[in-house]
Amino acid sequence: FPIDTVMQILEKTYSFHPMGELTQRNPYKVLMACILSLRTKDEVTIPASERLFELADTPQAMVRLTVEQIEKAIFPV
Repeated sequence: FPIDTVMQILEKTYSFHPMGELTQRNPYKVLMACILSLRTKDEVTIPASERLFELADTPQAMVRLTVEQIEKAIFPV
């Protein structure tokens, strides 16, 4: 699937999901939260996503983080 199609599907799905409020239908946040959710339950994913988005709420901000900062933010995912 083209990434645009994947993002549209995720956007529609997450608008009805508890993560919808967290991601605000932002494609970057939806993708990051979805990737994190593959490894754990929502009870862990939501706080980890919140911590990550406090540090990097855009792709541009994400690339400026160190691996250690990302690991700390998403732990225990």
